[in-house]
Amino acid sequence: VAEFGVWRGAFLENLAIHASAIGKEIVLWGFDSFDQGFPDIGQPVDLRSRPHDDYAHTITTNPPASAEAVRQRLVRYGSVVDVRLVAGDITTIPPRPTSFDLVHFDMDFYAAFGAAMEWVENVSTAMIAVDDYYQPSWVGIVDAVNEFAEKHHLYPVNVSDYFRIERSLRTQWIALLLPLREAP
Repeated sequence: VAEFGVWRGAFLENLAIHASAIGKEIVLWGFDSFDQGFPDIGQPVDLRSRPHDDYAHTITTNPPASAEAVRQRLVRYGSVVDVRLVAGDITTIPPRPTSFDLVHFDMDFYAAFGAAMEWVENVSTAMIAVDDYYQPSWVGIVDAVNEFAEKHHLYPVNVSDYFRIERSLRTQWIALLLPLREAP
């Protein structure tokens, strides 16, 4: 399982809790700048999504965790076989394509989404979830995901609609990227 945009590790921790409850073992990958701050905001696409002041306010009121804090949060679960945390600006780390069963993208920048998506080797078989895709003002994320989806013949589906779960503000923003199937 991989998450790009770990922040404090809550998503990965929820997966560890669930895996423990059903007796599964998982390897968790987490990619983030962690407590090093946000990468540079790309002009002009990211500023269409969220102004720089909004990011600064977020970091001040709810700072990201360090990689070590996230590691400690995750290794306490027996289901977690290994934790691999990649710290740094994803736009400057050369991609090493890796096969994942589940990938969660929760990144706030156009360039970061594009760079992170290059790590997914098995695009057509991995379950890919994208946070904030349906958030109406984050057009940089939408642009990056649409470009990736077109390149890999995927289509976004609203997770609330797909699973017919109760819509909340959080679930209605999440998209699954599913492979396009040719008609028989």
